[in-house]
Amino acid sequence: MTHRVFVANDDTVSVLQGNSHPPEVIATVSATGPGGNVVAVDERTGMVYVGHLGLTTVTVMNGRAPTPFVVTNIDLGAGVSPTGIDVDTNNSRVFVADRNSSAPGKAYRINGATNPPTLLAGT
Repeated sequence: MTHRVFVANDDTVSVLQGNSHPPEVIATVSATGPGGNVVAVDERTGMVYVGHLGLTTVTVMNGRAPTPFVVTNIDLGAGVSPTGIDVDTNNSRVFVADRNSSAPGKAYRINGATNPPTLLAGT
């Protein structure tokens, strides 16, 4: 993408220039809520996905922009607590693991092109 590194810091995301030594913070973006703890990047589209532990949302950022910014927040529904996130760049899909104690083992799929959350699997 652009040699950038994205680090979740609870309610912000630090954007570092990864090819400088030492890495330099080039931006800090508000992640629109506390609990930002997991980050995944779609190298193909430049979108950055931030899961919020304790909230029901995933923040989507444009990581390619000269100054990265929040595009949207996706609400996965009541009781969801994102604890893991990964991107399938070949199919523009984002997978979010849920640590909801009342229904553990669920995962959500986000279409990277349109971003409607879709329940993928659960136990």
